[in-house]
Amino acid sequence: MMDEPWFWREDSAAAGAIRAVLSPLSRAYAAGARLRADFTKPQRAPAPVLCVGGASLGGAGKTPFCLMLADLLSEKLSQIAFLTRGYGGASAGPLRADAEKHTFRDVGDEALLLAKKKPTWVARNRVAGARAASAAGADLIIMDDGFQNPTLVKDFSILLADRETIAGAGAVFPAGRLREPFSEARNRADYIVCVESSSLSAADGDADDQAWLELDLSDAPKRAIAFCGIARPERFFTGLRDGGVELIATSAYRDHAVFSQAQVQALLKAAADQDAGLITTEKDLVRIDPGLRSKIFAIRAQMRLHQPEKLLSAIEARLSQHDAG
Repeated sequence: MMDEPWFWREDSAAAGAIRAVLSPLSRAYAAGARLRADFTKPQRAPAPVLCVGGASLGGAGKTPFCLMLADLLSEKLSQIAFLTRGYGGASAGPLRADAEKHTFRDVGDEALLLAKKKPTWVARNRVAGARAASAAGADLIIMDDGFQNPTLVKDFSILLADRETIAGAGAVFPAGRLREPFSEARNRADYIVCVESSSLSAADGDADDQAWLELDLSDAPKRAIAFCGIARPERFFTGLRDGGVELIATSAYRDHAVFSQAQVQALLKAAADQDAGLITTEKDLVRIDPGLRSKIFAIRAQMRLHQPEKLLSAIEARLSQHDAG
């Protein structure tokens, strides 16, 4: 995934001028997506499909939300499967990801995290992946991303966005980080969740609920160097500081970055020289040489939702319609 250009978020005359120059390309990008949707006939999978998506390029918290959703639904449904494109992996699928057998080079880092929880199918062709999951016995498919993919019928779509995007801020790629105008994404969503950095903020009035990522810092060192290759690294670093970790230094890499042994060893040495631990995310750890992983503290991020029962009720109502049909 590309690095986020500085002008996507900076509020300055120079950034605004660049966005203005790129705006015709943004309109063309959005129009191309609309044409694809208009001329694509979506296929229905045997099992109902819940889609967790975003209107922006990365950083919405889709994978942690899918993991949380599987936990919420497990009491009602026993055969839940995940479906993901497998970004960064070589396999086109359909392939069932195996966390013990495959690496991030095979199926991508997100698929490995999902596969630890539930059967996970990697497929660039979402229809083929959904059919494979159904044939393997899934009675519900949770699709990680794919909100903009028009090939597969979604029985229920959850749209994740931050407060600024919901309020109308941001431009469509390449002038900004949006995959489509948020107004258009909103019209296709069944449920909108405002994802915040913490639970302290009030829920957005234009969203159905508010969610936040909670870091498990129970085993984390109190003094550390932190690094990560995720879309919103500042959220991770802020979460560590808010949790009481003294950060000596931070290093942010591009999203889905592959870490070399030399990079990691240099970070380990820097941490040792400062008498500090080395911290990264659970997602980043799978992209590090297995021989070095035990020397790094991997922080797990769990998504929390203010009103989970409200979401469950909405999903159950929709699934009852699917069963009746």
